[in-house]
Parts: sequence; structure tokens; C-alpha cells
Amino acid sequence: MRAFLIVANLNKDTNAFVANKVKEAIARNNAVANLVSYDVFDNKDVKLIKKSAKEVEAVIVVGGDGTLIRTARAINSLKLPIIGVNTGHLGYLCEIDRERVEQAVKSLVNDEFSIEERMMLKGEFEDGVSRLSLNDVVIYRSGELRTISTDVYVDDQLLTTINGDGVVVSTPTGSTGYSMSCGGPIIDPSSEMIVLTPCASHSLRSRSIVLKPESKIEIMVRDHAGYAYSGDIHVSFDGEESMRIAEGSRLKIIAAEEKVRLIRLKKTGFLELLYKKLGD
Repeated sequence: MRAFLIVANLNKDTNAFVANKVKEAIARNNAVANLVSYDVFDNKDVKLIKKSAKEVEAVIVVGGDGTLIRTARAINSLKLPIIGVNTGHLGYLCEIDRERVEQAVKSLVNDEFSIEERMMLKGEFEDGVSRLSLNDVVIYRSGELRTISTDVYVDDQLLTTINGDGVVVSTPTGSTGYSMSCGGPIIDPSSEMIVLTPCASHSLRSRSIVLKPESKIEIMVRDHAGYAYSGDIHVSFDGEESMRIAEGSRLKIIAAEEKVRLIRLKKTGFLELLYKKLGD
């Protein structure tokens, strides 16, 4: 690879200090890079990133997992491989530690890497609006502390009704995120399946459900029986973009045709990485 785009989250990389070190390392290896930085990530930033990414072979993200996810969704239509330099907290998705930038850049320039495809989810609203998610789609309530009900349909058949704080629909990549915090299983991120995990379910029998990737999931939301609808039910995509859902409406969730292409430099296995990042 000889042409890169560097995307820096200034909230994680003050004054783009690490990003500029990446750019300098790329120049020392006789390659070129453009640098785009942001501190808000609004529509203007998304358009600039997509425009800047059209003439490159790969994207290097400097920040944390959230930065990588936001950028991956922004450039998804370009099908570019992406890799992260971790300047955040956990950095489960980010491949490069800031202390190993020089070595990582040499590997990229010399094509010493592999590419791992990760499945995404697509959430479709009844009005035709849709959103992509690499980690999860979460239906939840805000405001007053009371349960909501979510009727979960799989392939047009009612599977279950979950009473609680909501439900997490997760990819394998997202299984180590909010889904895990709600008691969901940890899944090898290179696999393909969809995981349904209740959030603080008001039931002793509530469990996660693992579905095949071809499943069509529909979730109808409503306030719990006996309460008037308060309008405080939302859906979020990758923990960021949040949208209000009307009572009785349905959200369809399927595996997206689009994939995220993650660059892998290390041969670290999933279990080894899991222990390193999440082990006590």
C-alpha cells in the first residue's frame, strides 16, 4: 500500500499528535497520506472523510473503538480496508498500539497484513429509513424508571416478549460490548450470527438467543401494560445515533450486505486478545 487516509479523533488524540507521527512514519517509508481530524463528527466531517478517502488504498484511524466504528460506517460504500491506532481506553477493535506505529506502518507499506471481514446489521424503519451498525442495535427506554415491552418476531413468527429495559441485537463483533454487559455470550468476531440479549429483563427465565445470519428480526415496541405511552423509547446504532420510536411501530433488523474490512497485522488469536483486553 502506498496511499493512506488518516482520520484523527481530537478528543482522543490531542492536537493530532499521534496522527502526525503516523503521517511522518508513512512519509519515511516512501508512501503518502492525507490527514483529516475532527472533534464532533458531524455531517460535514463525514462528507470530508468520504471525499478524502476516494484516492487512497486504506484508512488509518487514530482514536478508540468508537472512532473506528464511526469511520467504518462513513466510508463503508468505498469498501476500503481500515485499521485503528488505539489512543482510547480498551481499544478492542484497534490493532495498533501508539508505541508500535513505526513497525505497523512498515508492515502496511510492505503489504504484510491480512484482511478480516466483519458482518454488519441493517436496521430498517417502517418509513424506509435505514441505518447500519457494526456492533449492535439497541432498543431501550429513557426517562422514567419503568419497564417497556418488546415483541420479538423472527422470520414473521413471534419468538418472545421481553419486559425490561429493552433488547440488544448484536453482531459477533459487538458481543464483547453492551451485549456482554447484559449477560450475552462472547462470540468469535470472525463468525456470522445475530445475538438477541434482553436488557435487565423482568423475568427469571430470560436468556440470550443466537440466530443464524439469514434471520429476519422484527421488534415491536410498547410501554409495559398498564402505562400510557410516554414517548421515551429509542433505538441506537453502535451506541451513538439515537432515534425515537413510536409505540406500536416495528423495526426490522437483518444482516447487512455491506461488510467492514479490518486490517490485521498480528497473528494474535481471538481468545488471546480477549484475555489481554478483558482479563482481570
